[in-house]
Amino acid sequence: MEDRGSDVLGVAIFFLVAAWITTSLRVYVRVKMLRSFGSDDYVMLLALAIFTAYISFQIGGVVHGTGKHMVDVPEGEAVKAFRYWWLAEIFYVLSAVVVKISLGLFLLRVAIKPAHIWTLRTVIIVESVFGIAYFLVLFFQCQPVSWFWTHVKSNPPPGSCMDGSSIGALTYAASVINSLADWVMGIIPVFIVRTIQTTRRQKILVGIILAVGAIGSTATIVRIPYIETFNNQADFLYATVDVALWSTIEPGIGMVAVNCATLRPLIQKGFQKVGLKSGKSVSTGTPHTNRYERKQRIHSTSNPYLSELDNFGGRGNENRTTTTITGGPLVNGHKKGSFGSSHSRDEEEASQKPGITKDVVFSYRKE
Repeated sequence: MEDRGSDVLGVAIFFLVAAWITTSLRVYVRVKMLRSFGSDDYVMLLALAIFTAYISFQIGGVVHGTGKHMVDVPEGEAVKAFRYWWLAEIFYVLSAVVVKISLGLFLLRVAIKPAHIWTLRTVIIVESVFGIAYFLVLFFQCQPVSWFWTHVKSNPPPGSCMDGSSIGALTYAASVINSLADWVMGIIPVFIVRTIQTTRRQKILVGIILAVGAIGSTATIVRIPYIETFNNQADFLYATVDVALWSTIEPGIGMVAVNCATLRPLIQKGFQKVGLKSGKSVSTGTPHTNRYERKQRIHSTSNPYLSELDNFGGRGNENRTTTTITGGPLVNGHKKGSFGSSHSRDEEEASQKPGITKDVVFSYRKE
């Protein structure tokens, strides 16, 4: 008995585990390290919930016959397998759309140029509108809805479904839109990171990670030739295995890629712990031994893992400037070390009388 259910099961479990691991790491980075949990993170959690439901329905279908030839599946099991197939189909649409929305929102936190912003907004809107329409069509493709799985009974109840060619045409259109959305969101990051003030190496790394999301479009393209298998109702559970496989790979790769794009601070911390990368300390000003001097020290109290690549829509960097003024007696009617003094005046010789020291602290937050 030929059975491809193990293929479906293996791919499903792999991407479910990968999605949960990368999403958990993303939450850790955003909550614990950056303290900057944004709308894209909430949407990704929603995507994870939907993807988990999708995988559970797909696994349920495998248990009851998905991957087997129809002649090898008892009628009662076939009914259950078709029910799970229908549930997996509509949840696939939801997961694919929500993952792209999360990616779009993530990129909007980075985008600065109006052209990038409006392009991303347009993609999100088009993807959302078409995704909802596609979801509704698939949900109500049969009347009654239950006829999708009850029609395999030897004595099916009255009902009907949309023609397979119509569903196929709509699925082709959805695949094209999804592929275009993936490529747009994969190309835009290359232009966005060019405007970010960071090292060239970090720009390259982040650009590569973000562009990996375009691989999801490859899964969408590979899935297209198998859409015609929807018309094979006589052996549906076996014929549509490849569609099921690539329907898992598409949102699975998207989730993993988008989540990995947020893990730079965690990777940086790991490198520091193993000694591959050390933190940098910056000091400003020139040390002086003369006690009639003015010194200015800049202390950064910002999160050490935050950078312009991570602090999108977050709480912002907080910096503190401490100005220490050390002065002696009045010289020509002026206090030594006042704010208006230049370094040359501060370093003039003065009488060796006890001076006055004053610390002034300025705190500001970079939004």
